[in-house]
Amino acid sequence: MKEARTWKGRLPLDVKKKLYVNRDEGRTCKVLEIDDYDFEVIDDVTYESFVVDLDKRTCGCGAYQISGIPCKHAMPCIVTKCECAANYVDPRLTVRAYIITYSEFIKPLPNQAIWPSVQGPEINPPEMLVQVSKLKKHARKKEPNELLRKKKE
Repeated sequence: MKEARTWKGRLPLDVKKKLYVNRDEGRTCKVLEIDDYDFEVIDDVTYESFVVDLDKRTCGCGAYQISGIPCKHAMPCIVTKCECAANYVDPRLTVRAYIITYSEFIKPLPNQAIWPSVQGPEINPPEMLVQVSKLKKHARKKEPNELLRKKKE
């Protein structure tokens, strides 16, 4: 927690690193501006096309929505607009949000032996179910003369 107070900027170092990686990977993309916040991005490596909406913070690849960090398709759009990528990172990933999240002290629990007993029905763990295993591969059916040969040997 004390370390977080010394961080410079709005974003933690790991988020900044991901932004730099995505910016570098996005250099191979061509950007077609549809309007102020909507773009079509064509990846020159895979030749796939993705729609990026910076206002809604979405990309057709889905990585932006999952991580909250602009993906390699969104980064060239942000650069095209000459804006700061930190403005497009999910607010929950900022230094301020980190400090607020971990500002409260969590008291440790006492030893389980000194917990007060609780009245009520006893709660048992769920019953263990036997997992169905993979079926064993059966050998082919042998002809009657093959069975006789083994018995003779």
